[in-house]
Amino acid sequence: PTPRTCEPCGTNNVPYPLSTGSNCGDLKYFNFRCNTSTGQLNFTTNNEVSYRVIRVKPISRKFTIHNEDDSFYRSCGDGSNRTGNLKVSSPFQSDNSCSEQVEVSWEPPSEEPVCDSSVDCHGWKNSTCSKGNRCLCNANYCWSGESLSCTESKY
Repeated sequence: PTPRTCEPCGTNNVPYPLSTGSNCGDLKYFNFRCNTSTGQLNFTTNNEVSYRVIRVKPISRKFTIHNEDDSFYRSCGDGSNRTGNLKVSSPFQSDNSCSEQVEVSWEPPSEEPVCDSSVDCHGWKNSTCSKGNRCLCNANYCWSGESLSCTESKY
């Protein structure tokens, strides 16, 4: 967990950088909505279609969605349009399968986390909140989206 990790949604953890609101995650990943009364996590695509999230796998940076859209299967029927109606773009990528469950991956964040004050950067070792509102890595460190941390620079 990080200082900007979102609260769990039902049985699904919502790891950084995924975002369910402006107070957590990275806004570039703000494609998720949590129905707090049902505990259901949903992923909304570029074309504003919402899919139920079945599971989130933070280590592999993947989540699985349930596709209930019949038109998705019809458009996949001949194999010419493998993505059907599922329209995702960076930082997300789908496995383009024509099935009821579709795996979507996310790219690691290329920039440091946002911050409003130095307190927001306490969980990000070797960083300081800058005037640009990011937890910038200290001298001799550089941001690693893979490890979600400031790592020692080898240069």
